[in-house]
Amino acid sequence: MEATQTLFAERMARLKKAIALEKPDRTPIMLSGTFFLKYGNPEAKMVDFITRPDWADDMVINGYQKMAAVDAGGPPVLGRAAATGAMWLSKTKIPGRELPDDAFWQIDEVGLMTEEDYDTILKIGWRKFLSDFLISRLGYTPEQITPDLEFNKRQDEKFKSIGLVNLLDGIGGGIPYDALCSGRGLAKFNRDLYKRPDKVKAVLEVMVAEMVEDEIKFLRARKPFCTVVVPCVRANCDFLSRKMFEKFGWPLFKKFTDIAIAEGVKVLFHMDARWDDFLDYFTDFPKGSCIFDPDSSTNIYRIKEVLGDRMCITGDISPAMLTVGSPDAVYKYSRKLIEEIGPYGFILSSGCTVPCNAKPENVEALVAAAKG
Repeated sequence: MEATQTLFAERMARLKKAIALEKPDRTPIMLSGTFFLKYGNPEAKMVDFITRPDWADDMVINGYQKMAAVDAGGPPVLGRAAATGAMWLSKTKIPGRELPDDAFWQIDEVGLMTEEDYDTILKIGWRKFLSDFLISRLGYTPEQITPDLEFNKRQDEKFKSIGLVNLLDGIGGGIPYDALCSGRGLAKFNRDLYKRPDKVKAVLEVMVAEMVEDEIKFLRARKPFCTVVVPCVRANCDFLSRKMFEKFGWPLFKKFTDIAIAEGVKVLFHMDARWDDFLDYFTDFPKGSCIFDPDSSTNIYRIKEVLGDRMCITGDISPAMLTVGSPDAVYKYSRKLIEEIGPYGFILSSGCTVPCNAKPENVEALVAAAKG
């Protein structure tokens, strides 16, 4: 127990220096994803997350223990894997049911939300609408959409038992914009932004008001060191103009982030997709309070240019490189990032997560690069 606490303290100190834009003793490493299931047990399959989640978590822990230089990570499944799509008002295709046993589960975006549902949300509120929609239209069971607090507690205890720091602790405020976008379907929702912008804005305000309550309760009950804020992945610059982002996207980032910072919590922006044209908005937050975590779509050198003196940056070895690249390529690119994006305010990481089919020797090369 004492050794674990010492290891956790060393890792946390390393990460805190990076977040504070200081130079740690070595570049910290943050890795998460389904890769660690098979790294922990090559015989494991993705269906194990569905049929025996506690065992699957144990194998993930085995994987992290085999790659002991990793400083930060976390459970590859947040909540019930069979209901992953519920967050996006979508169905979920899962291994062992719609998919082969070793396939990764998929979000099945069916777009069942109607124009009339906007008025329903304004009338009865978000929570009541959400529960009915998930059960009556998407076919989830009440059990699937109810958080399994005991399972989550066991997950926490397992990761603490190996001294791993979790920088991906919950999603502060949820994902209101993306829920509407997926629930309506991308094409229909983008049309709604132009045909009925005031209605969409009003619905988002109702959703945010309720999610803010949930965020504050979560932060005060759990008291995490760091939480994830990702309210609108699809509001990125490949989909929206700056004018539209200012109206529909930026207020969500601003609201949920300000609340977390006021509660004394660091914020990790998990930024899938391309954000090059919107990076300047994120200079609004206090220095050393946030982490920008891209998925390899945003130019990491542009991130460094705009945000490098404001917040820590993670990066940025793409899932493609980890899957089909060579160990030598991974090592060289990792060293390049450490030298040119770091060594101050930098955490070496994969772009998004490490996929289940990443080559072990490639992930090991990433870790070796940080160790020098």
